[in-house]
Amino acid sequence: MLTVTRKLCKYFDIQEGGISIGCDRLLALDTSLYKEPGLGADVTNYDLVAAIYATRKRLPIIVWPHFVKGHQDRMMEPLDTWVQLNIQMDAMAKQHMQVAISAPRHYSIEGEPWQLWVRDYKLTHSITPNIYALMHDEEGASYWESKREVKEGATSLIDWENIGTAMKGVTRSCRVFISKHTSGMCGVGKFMKRWRQWNIDQYP
Repeated sequence: MLTVTRKLCKYFDIQEGGISIGCDRLLALDTSLYKEPGLGADVTNYDLVAAIYATRKRLPIIVWPHFVKGHQDRMMEPLDTWVQLNIQMDAMAKQHMQVAISAPRHYSIEGEPWQLWVRDYKLTHSITPNIYALMHDEEGASYWESKREVKEGATSLIDWENIGTAMKGVTRSCRVFISKHTSGMCGVGKFMKRWRQWNIDQYP
């Protein structure tokens, strides 16, 4: 909608005014239209939202977001114009998906500032942690496998995804404790001596 609006503004030389855009997803409106332009790289659907932000900056007119409560076609009471249009839009989107699901995908979006592809897969969310993982995961695995306590190939047997989910569910201090404890950095003889709490390191 913003792309078509920008082209209309350019064609008819429209330099002021505004357009209202309705949506039944409050989170989508909040992410792309309510907030002032300024986008973090870890937002979900980064390619779409980035294209919206870039196009908004190029528009000579104001964009007013309008939240429309969805699924009101099940109600018996009279529906206003916004709701009727939203119901029509939902129906057209479902029809489009029947075709789009088997048609070639679009790899670029007008207004999208940049793209990041890894092994034929376009990153559109969690970009920062994905970049860190791509840069350091292999290096980190090699480091731990160089330790005597970790056998070669053992890092590939670890369920990193579920461990990550579990770690996010606890406090930061708990994550620090778990990481230190599992790597042996706790109150055993070796570290008690290193921390100058004991004179010898022979006891557990």
